[in-house]
Amino acid sequence: MKDLKNILLISAAVLVLLLPFINKPFHIDDPFYLKMAQQIIQDPARPYSFAINWSGHLRDAWTDMEATFPPLIPYYMALIIKLFGLKEWVLHLFFLPFALAAAIGMYFVSRKFVKDPLIPALFCAVSPVFLVSATGLMLDVPMLAFSLASLAFFLHGVDEDRPLLVAVSMLLCSAAILTKYTALVLIPLFASCLYFQRKVRFVWFLGIPALVLAGWCLHNYLVYGDVHLLLAWQRVGKTISVHKVMSLATFISGCFIFPVFSFLAFRKKRESFVAAFIFLALFILGYRIFETPVQAVMFSVLGSTTLLFLYKVVVLSRKADDKFLAVWFALMFLASVSHEPWTSARYILLLLPPSAILFVQLVEIYCGDRKRTLIPLSLGLTALFGVMLTTADYLWAQSYPRIASVIKERGYGQGYFIGHYGFQYYLESIGMKAFEVDEPQQEPGYVVISLVSDPQKPEDELFNKMKYIGHQSAASSFPVRLMSPWERAGFYSSFWGVFPFTCTGGPLDEFIIYHKDKTEGL
Repeated sequence: MKDLKNILLISAAVLVLLLPFINKPFHIDDPFYLKMAQQIIQDPARPYSFAINWSGHLRDAWTDMEATFPPLIPYYMALIIKLFGLKEWVLHLFFLPFALAAAIGMYFVSRKFVKDPLIPALFCAVSPVFLVSATGLMLDVPMLAFSLASLAFFLHGVDEDRPLLVAVSMLLCSAAILTKYTALVLIPLFASCLYFQRKVRFVWFLGIPALVLAGWCLHNYLVYGDVHLLLAWQRVGKTISVHKVMSLATFISGCFIFPVFSFLAFRKKRESFVAAFIFLALFILGYRIFETPVQAVMFSVLGSTTLLFLYKVVVLSRKADDKFLAVWFALMFLASVSHEPWTSARYILLLLPPSAILFVQLVEIYCGDRKRTLIPLSLGLTALFGVMLTTADYLWAQSYPRIASVIKERGYGQGYFIGHYGFQYYLESIGMKAFEVDEPQQEPGYVVISLVSDPQKPEDELFNKMKYIGHQSAASSFPVRLMSPWERAGFYSSFWGVFPFTCTGGPLDEFIIYHKDKTEGL
């Protein structure tokens, strides 16, 4: 009965926080997955047989490996579109079960590690990285849902010697892998669990996702003559840089929020001195790097609390469950670090569940009676930032269908655009075409440029041959921005900035409009 009440509470929290954003415009990489879904509707056996201009060049999804992800979720989207049409609120509604499954799966996984599994489940459900990601149509929340459900069935099945539950777990693991290849990290995680619990007899179940993946690879070879997983592995960047380390340090605390309270677990004077030294060192570094003292303080707070949290993770107890939890955290951390040359909030989503459990453990071990106030305080602050960042993202997403309407109303809708994300989807919906950087447009028409939505940066000399028409700014009084090259915020890509958000009243995006009169090339 207690589990049922907690599940209902978790579900209510997820629905209350996500339903207000159910009509969110298509955003970030949503249009890419929609493009694949539309291809699947036309030819279900060939999900990668389409081309898309997603970076200033028209590229083939397979030949140029523009699509590095497996197509399970686009197949799901194709079914929804086929049955109900292409509507924002409908697709978001059908993605809600993934958010619910992730939060409920987190609850059942947490039962193995903490006294009250409701607390880490709520930390996950209200965190900014989860809420913002759950309002989109990208792959990360579905992958998290399948992963946590798989882990919950696996731990329960292994603990109680129930092979059927382990088999179900492996099917869910297969779904996670076919959602996003990053979920392959689950295989060594499951193997470590069997090793720590000395139940190696279950190891053969790990062959189930291997067989499913082999079937997918066979499809690739028969249809396209190559293996998508291998091509994607070669395509995705796997580099470590100072920029990536800096952004990861700010993103963990900035996207999860609760690690900010990790300093309270430092009770000894020596530890407190080290914590203060780290904060001061990062402030001095930030003061030299960033333009304003506010950015330096933000860098030192987020960076130092992330480092302190990671330090406390390293000094876990030596019980078997804690060893597995440490391995879980380490594997997800490595998966986050090795993904792309940049950091993105959604890339660290798999790191959220073990982080939430570890934080609750740290509070229980080190904070004593203070945990009675610390847990509600940190949970409330996490939820507050979760709602703030989700609102900021929603307002930013709304700016693109609005600018598309403005451009159409003013008669600028015949021509080209530079930029993508939702900007690309909504400008294509009014008949405009993506600008080809290598093959500039030959026909006369308008060229609309977005300065925030991943500008494709053609040569400056091209614009010298076009007539400047005007400038349009997307404004909002809400004082939070997730992506701002002017304020170094890069929630979806740290190339925009090493902070996951910033507090500013600057523009959501800015648009510059040109016109080319002549028909000769630029």
